[in-house]
Amino acid sequence: MSQDAVKLLLFGAACGAVITLMLAYALRSSYRSIKAKRRSSRAMRGELNAESLLERSGFTITRRQVPQVFNVFVGETEHEIDLRADLLVTRGDRTFIAEVKTGEHAPSVQTTSTRRQLLEYCVAFDVDGVLLVNMEEETIAEVRFPIERERSAVKKPTAHRRWESAAVAVVAAILLVAWLSQRR
Repeated sequence: MSQDAVKLLLFGAACGAVITLMLAYALRSSYRSIKAKRRSSRAMRGELNAESLLERSGFTITRRQVPQVFNVFVGETEHEIDLRADLLVTRGDRTFIAEVKTGEHAPSVQTTSTRRQLLEYCVAFDVDGVLLVNMEEETIAEVRFPIERERSAVKKPTAHRRWESAAVAVVAAILLVAWLSQRR
């Protein structure tokens, strides 16, 4: 075989390898996209069915896709965290965040991400409790964590806001004293 033929063969093999890798990448991306769409579709169906389950169980749906800004302090630095819970529901005089889970593992507090999400909602939202709605078993469970919760923790003022409040109070006191001294 001539040297030119070997070069052409190697070039063809390299091109074939590049095309094969590109096709494999495209197929893998498509597969992931299809899986994500199925998971999203299953979750959306789960949320719709969860509303019916909650209503049959005596809950009233107040809001869907409930946004909340939650402030976390790392040292003296404040970080604003955006949260979005599935549902805000009430029953009697109690208000709950209801988190809907589908799939094999997600509906369990044994699943780390689910447990952490519910704990975060318990702290971040000003509600009486958090519900885990398991759409695989069609069950609703109130999840409680052994923490003392301050109602004011959701919207604690930052240090500069406390100074602003103190400054307003001092100015108000000075104005009150000046007004009272003029009346005499």
